[in-house]
Amino acid sequence: MNQNPAVNWNVFAPLLAASTVHLVFALIIYLFQRAGTSGEISVNFLGEGYLFIAFFGWVLILGILIFIGLYLGRDLGLGAPLLEGWTRGEPVRDRVVSALKVSLALGLGVAVVKYLLDWLVFSPFVPATLSQWREVPLLLRLAIPFQQGIGDEISYRLFWMTVLVWIIHKLEKPGDNGVSARGIWLAILGVGLLSIAGPLLWGTDILVKLQYAAIILTGAIPFGWLYGKKGIESAIIAHFTSSILLVLLSLFQGIGPV
Repeated sequence: MNQNPAVNWNVFAPLLAASTVHLVFALIIYLFQRAGTSGEISVNFLGEGYLFIAFFGWVLILGILIFIGLYLGRDLGLGAPLLEGWTRGEPVRDRVVSALKVSLALGLGVAVVKYLLDWLVFSPFVPATLSQWREVPLLLRLAIPFQQGIGDEISYRLFWMTVLVWIIHKLEKPGDNGVSARGIWLAILGVGLLSIAGPLLWGTDILVKLQYAAIILTGAIPFGWLYGKKGIESAIIAHFTSSILLVLLSLFQGIGPV
C-alpha cells in the first residue's frame, strides 16, 4: 500500500499562503479602482460582505488549482521541486542558487524585451500599453508584481500547463518514458494561447490585439519553459522580477507593467 500522500502539504501550504497574499493585493487594487478620483477607500463590512465571501471563495479555488497542479505534476517532473526537496531535508542550497540565477536573468530579459517591443515596435502606431500606467497610484503599481508574479504563475503554469502536459502525456504512445519535450512545448504554447485569448477578443483594432498578444507571449513562453525546467518557484521569481523592473521603470520614466 502506497503510504505517500497525494500532495505534500508542506509544499501546498506555502503556495496557498503566497496565493492568498496575491489575492490581498488584488482586493487592494479593486478597492482603489472603485474609489476612483476621490482616493477614499471605504468598506461596509455588513453591507459588502460579498467582498469577503468572494475573497475566501477565490482562496478555495486557488487551493484547488494548487492541489491539482501538485497532484498531477508529481509523476511528470513538474511542480515545486525546491520546496519538495527542502521539506524532505535534502540539501537544496546549490539548486536554489542555480534557480535564482536563471530566474533573475530571465525575468530581467523578459522585462527589457517587453519594454522594447512596446516602445520601439508598437508605440509608433498605437498607444504604448506601458504608458497607461502613468497615472496609476504608486501603491497599485507596487501590487502588480505580487498579483502577476504569483497569481499568473499559479493559474497558468502550475495548473493549466501541468494539466495540458498530463493530457498530452496520456495521449502519447504507451511505450513512451516520461514526458516528451514535444509534450512540454505543446503545453507551453497552449497556455500561451490561453493567456492571450482575452486580449484577442477585446476591441477591434488588430494592431492593439497584436500588441497585447506579443507582450504577453514574451513572458508566457519563457516562464513556461522555466517552469518545465526548474519548477514553479523559479517561474514565480522570474515573473515577479520582470514585473518589479517595469514598476521601477515606471517610477522614473512614467511607464508601468503589463
